[in-house]
Amino acid sequence: MKRFEHVPVNFTLTPAAEATIERLTSELEASGQQSYVPAVLWHEEYEERERKLKSYGVALGWFEASRVPANEIETLGRLRILFGVTPKQAENFKALDFDGERFLLVG
Repeated sequence: MKRFEHVPVNFTLTPAAEATIERLTSELEASGQQSYVPAVLWHEEYEERERKLKSYGVALGWFEASRVPANEIETLGRLRILFGVTPKQAENFKALDFDGERFLLVG
């Protein structure tokens, strides 16, 4: 059984999103000895009471670069990222923006 299906990046970053991800990655790397790869993910959870999957939207995280297979890292603008979504979740993406407080999908 296949555990992970690589889904290619299918969206763009606004300048604000790109700059914010770069800044956050630099801050994280400055706090330790590791190199990190930003990951763009889709946050959803199974709601037991309602017995359905509930989507919350885009989420960002960071993985230690040494733990991510090189063939899973893609270049998007000036960034190297991991796009960790399913093919169905990828349909939600067009452009990722940062509005000064949060990341959001636009377009």
